[in-house]
Amino acid sequence: MIKAKNINELANNLLDQFLDQDDREFYVPIYDEILQELRDTIINDQVEAQTFFVAGQSGTGKTTALNFLEDDELKKQFYVKYINMRNFFDDVDADILDLLLTFAFALVQDTHLQDRYYKELMAS
Repeated sequence: MIKAKNINELANNLLDQFLDQDDREFYVPIYDEILQELRDTIINDQVEAQTFFVAGQSGTGKTTALNFLEDDELKKQFYVKYINMRNFFDDVDADILDLLLTFAFALVQDTHLQDRYYKELMAS
């Protein structure tokens, strides 16, 4: 993201924009307490398979906040992978099969499992 110099650049910066670690100077940490609680739960709970759902109104900063969840302690214990499904398919023309196959691809992309995924997919 580039700092806006006029109203048009500001409007462009606000269009469907998520901040990530590179945009730290633009981030306002309004979810720090919630993120710290979530981080502690992820790191300290002994349950091996857990799913955390983050819900709320569109545009309230959920994705941006989660982009700032990762830290060194979390990286020590987990392989953190951010997947924004908007980057993978057209949500107007998608069905459940598109969603599942694309999500699986996003999970294995750039990992040692990528070749195995393609091999299994082609064998089916």
